[in-house]
Amino acid sequence: MQSNKDTWRKVVSAVRKNQDDHFVFDGIIIKTREISLQDNVLIVEVESDFIRQKLNEQYMQSFISALCDILKTDQVRIRFLTAEKGSFEDNHDLIDHQQVLKTSKAVKPREDKPDQQAENFTQLTIDQPQETYREDDLEKLQREHEHNIEKRATSGGLFSKYTFDTFVVGKSNQFAHSVSVNVSKFPASKYNPLFIYGGVGLGKTHLMQAIGHHILKTVKKSKVFYVSGDSFLNEMVNSIQNNKMKDFREKFRNADALLVDDIQFIAGRDTTQEEFFHTFNQLFQSKKQIVMTSDRPPQEIKRLEQRLVSRFESGIVVDIQPPDLELRMAILNKARDEANKKISNEMIAYIAQKIEGSIRRLEGAFIKVIAYSENMNREISEALIDEALSDMSQAGPKKITIESVIKIVGDNYRMNAGDFKSKNRSANVAFPRQIAMYLCKCLVDASTTKIGAEFGGRDHSTVIHGISKIEEMMDKDVAFRNEIEKMIQKIKS
Repeated sequence: MQSNKDTWRKVVSAVRKNQDDHFVFDGIIIKTREISLQDNVLIVEVESDFIRQKLNEQYMQSFISALCDILKTDQVRIRFLTAEKGSFEDNHDLIDHQQVLKTSKAVKPREDKPDQQAENFTQLTIDQPQETYREDDLEKLQREHEHNIEKRATSGGLFSKYTFDTFVVGKSNQFAHSVSVNVSKFPASKYNPLFIYGGVGLGKTHLMQAIGHHILKTVKKSKVFYVSGDSFLNEMVNSIQNNKMKDFREKFRNADALLVDDIQFIAGRDTTQEEFFHTFNQLFQSKKQIVMTSDRPPQEIKRLEQRLVSRFESGIVVDIQPPDLELRMAILNKARDEANKKISNEMIAYIAQKIEGSIRRLEGAFIKVIAYSENMNREISEALIDEALSDMSQAGPKKITIESVIKIVGDNYRMNAGDFKSKNRSANVAFPRQIAMYLCKCLVDASTTKIGAEFGGRDHSTVIHGISKIEEMMDKDVAFRNEIEKMIQKIKS
C-alpha cells in the first residue's frame, strides 16, 4: 500500500483525542512529518533524537493501535527517523487548529506591566507556535515525566536496577526474556497471565520487574504493583485484623499490572488462595496484565488449588535454566564494565568456570574477588581468585546432612524442622516426614537407627516402613518420582 502522506495525520488525530495534556503532545507532534507508507510500514521523520525517543517511549503503543484501526490489520510498524540537523521546519498542518483552540487553556494574565506579562506568560494560540514549543520546555517536561514514573515505580515496589537494559540474555533465559519483552509492549494482550519459573537467583524477579518498568513508561497513568507471595499473605492477614479488606482489594484489583513473586507461598492457605482467585479473575476480566514467578511450574506446586493451577497455565508458562559458561562470562563482563574495574578476560573466564548455578551467587563471587584484591592490595590472578572463593567454588562434593535434607523437604512442603520431629501423625506432616527419611537413607551416611533418632526418637522399624512406602509410590507414580529426583538435585546443589 502506497502512502498519500495523510496516514500519519490520521494517526495523530486519533491519538490526540485521548491525551490529557494537548500542549505537550502538540509540541512534540509538530516536529514530525510523514515520509512514506509501504507494506504497512509507516516511516516518519522527526526533528531530533530527543523527539524520536519521546515518541518511541511514551506514545508508540497508542500510535500502533491507531494505525491498526486505520489500515484494518494488526501487522503494522512505525519507524521514526531523525532528520539532518537544521533541515526540519515545524509541521503545523498535523494539528487541527479548531481542536487546538477548543482544548487549549487560556492563561489569565496578572496585573503586571504589559511587557512583564508578555515575558511571563505564553498562551497557546495559532499566531505564536514557535514560541510555544521550545526544546528546553520539552526537556523540562521530560524530566518531570521521568520523575513521576520513578515515584510510581517506587510506590509500586519496583527496584530501579531491574530493567531490560540491565538484563543479560543467553540461551538459558532467551525465551523467557523474549516473552517478557512482548508482554511489556502489549500488556494483557498476547500472554496473560505470564508465569515464569526456575531456581533461586536466575533472574525471575529481574524480568518481572523489567516488565513493570516498561509498562509504567509506555502506558500513561498506569498502576503497577509488585508483591511477593508471602507479602500478599501477610498484608491480607493484617487487613483482616484491622478491618481494612476493602482497601486491600482496591489496591490489588485496580492495578493495570500485578506482579506476584514466589506465588507458591500462598499454596495451602485456603483464605489467601480464595482472595487471590477473585483478584486474578477481576484483573483478567478487566484486561489487566498478571505476571507470576515460582520455583516450579504451576502443576508441581503442592497444595495449590486446581482452579488456580488451571488459571496460571491459561496464558504462557516459561522457565529459566541455570546460566551456561558463555552467559556467566557475559554477566561478569557486564559487572566489570559497570564497576569500571580492570580484570582480564582470562580472569573473568576463570571466575565463570569456578561458580555455577545462581546468577546472584556469581555476582556475589565477583564482588568478593574485587574486595579481596583491593583489601589485600594484590592484583587479580588465579591464585587470588582461588583464595577469595575458597568457600564458594564447586571443588569437591557437598556434604549432605540430615539437617540439610529436612531443610529442603520442609521448604517444599512449607514445614519447619520441628514438624519432622513432632508426634504429629496427620497425613500432611507424616508424608513429608517419610520422604525426608527416604532421602536421608539415600544421601546421608547414617543408619536407620540414627535417622529415627534425628526424627524425634522414632524406632528404626518406623523409618524402614516409611522408606518402603516412598519406594513403592515412586515405582507406581512417575510424576512423584520426578518430584523426588528434583528434591535430590536441590539437596546436592
